[in-house]
Amino acid sequence: MNVKPRFEFKYIVNTQLAEKFLHKLKGNMMVDPFADKGGYHVNSIYLDTPDLYCYYSKVDGEKVRYKLRVRWYGEILKESELEKTTLFVEIKNRNNDEIFKNRVKLPGKYLIGIAENGFPLKKLSQFVNEKDLWQANIIQNIVNQNNWLPMCVTSYYRRPYLWPYDRDVRVTIDNNLRVQNVKNILQVSQENGSQVLPADLCVLEIKFNWAMPLWLLESCVEAGLEMRRYSKYASCMEKLYPEYTVRSSRFQELLPIV
Repeated sequence: MNVKPRFEFKYIVNTQLAEKFLHKLKGNMMVDPFADKGGYHVNSIYLDTPDLYCYYSKVDGEKVRYKLRVRWYGEILKESELEKTTLFVEIKNRNNDEIFKNRVKLPGKYLIGIAENGFPLKKLSQFVNEKDLWQANIIQNIVNQNNWLPMCVTSYYRRPYLWPYDRDVRVTIDNNLRVQNVKNILQVSQENGSQVLPADLCVLEIKFNWAMPLWLLESCVEAGLEMRRYSKYASCMEKLYPEYTVRSSRFQELLPIV
């Protein structure tokens, strides 16, 4: 079973330009049905190797790279809320401009363990249902090749839109990008953590399989969008651990204690 390749175009824009672009999409796109109030909070624990492979492969512009994260939706302010939370363990691979994502579900009760030491990622196949087993094996094989450390928690508010005729065509607008230490895993909300982007900026992403529809491409040109490379993970690491932006002999001393 194969995972479809995806393409992602990212734009860092001010909120006024984002709203102008959304106005151009009116009549073609619809709000994602999962966003029952127009949007939702997206949170991720990003994990990395002791030498920060994921971070440096991004900032160095490696054409083939991957990252490991555990994602969930909604705020968490106390341990009892984990019972109604679903986690998504993801390996996101990039091969030049193509994106491939492997994803499996885990119960929310494992979130604290993942934040502390990455458990149960190295035994992932034991904790997923049978239909996700092939994806879990792919993720676990990558996980087992390295020692992974939980590095940071990222959060933002996402407004997602999709094209009704091809729901793989998506436009998302992410506001209020924030980062905090994994030790604060039970304090993940829209107010906590350090703000990464200025309040008047947002991340606009366009995602699709194979090719962007011509009408959407024309809307990007008319709105004056300028595509740029951007990584939420890299930006959040630089905000939380500014020492990581420079390679240093002190590197190991700077790693968070887990």
